[in-house]
Amino acid sequence: MGDLIRATRDAGVSPDTPLDFSTLMRVTQSMVFPAEWEQLGGNCSMASFPSLELLVIDATSGVHARTKELFEDMDSLKPAIAEKEQERLQLKRMQQEQVSKALEPVSKRLGETLVPIDGDVEITGKWDVKIVTPDGKPATNQYTFIDQENFEAESSDPFFESGKQWFSVSDGAMVAIGVGFHAAMNSDDALILVPTNDPTTYLRLTRTNN
Repeated sequence: MGDLIRATRDAGVSPDTPLDFSTLMRVTQSMVFPAEWEQLGGNCSMASFPSLELLVIDATSGVHARTKELFEDMDSLKPAIAEKEQERLQLKRMQQEQVSKALEPVSKRLGETLVPIDGDVEITGKWDVKIVTPDGKPATNQYTFIDQENFEAESSDPFFESGKQWFSVSDGAMVAIGVGFHAAMNSDDALILVPTNDPTTYLRLTRTNN
């Protein structure tokens, strides 16, 4: 069972990370006679033992037979899954290289190494914002990221209207109400946003203690 789980999890996961059987168990219970499992009042059950790479199933012969077929089908897909995962990682590396290249002018101006953000970066809370334009005259502002989809900007912001706005984050990028940014972190965990249509301008966001 361990090989099956390794083939379907993110290739970036450390080999030392304990195996997580939860997804496999949920898929099995939803695809193999769902009403037969304890969760829906049936008598069949399963328990995982990650350290032994075992999944123990207590079930009827019919459930066992169908589960065996399901696992065999999954096992036959391992090469295709592994290939798709490699393609995904290659695409991610290419995206990171493109973002790093786009950030290079700002990185040189700051004298700092900028690392493209991950799509699951946690940015909720208040951030002080320094907006630097080509004329070298910075403006200050404050953003409050309410959750992973909404934020508020002050009325003086040159990019966004005041009030609640939407945004989205992906690897190396942020989009807010139609404005696209290359996004990275520096060594001080400041968030650097560079408009995709104006690499001479950048926003430096630092978390506020307020």
